[in-house]
Amino acid sequence: MRAEGAQQNGFENIGLFAAAVVIGNVAKLDNWTLNALSAGYLASRVVYNALYITGTTDAAGKKVSSGSYMDNC
Repeated sequence: MRAEGAQQNGFENIGLFAAAVVIGNVAKLDNWTLNALSAGYLASRVVYNALYITGTTDAAGKKVSSGSYMDNC
């Protein structure tokens, strides 16, 4: 059930990610910068989803989960 929630959250965020990439292209960001930012976003989504699915309940896990979520914003 948690995996379905994580998947749905990813679907809800993909539009914002796509818009950000398009805006970066329109703003003529160099390829390295745009690729690095995109990779950072995708990596933080992987970490957040893994922590969300496993249902991390300890304090350290919650801090990492919150930090990875904030990287997505």
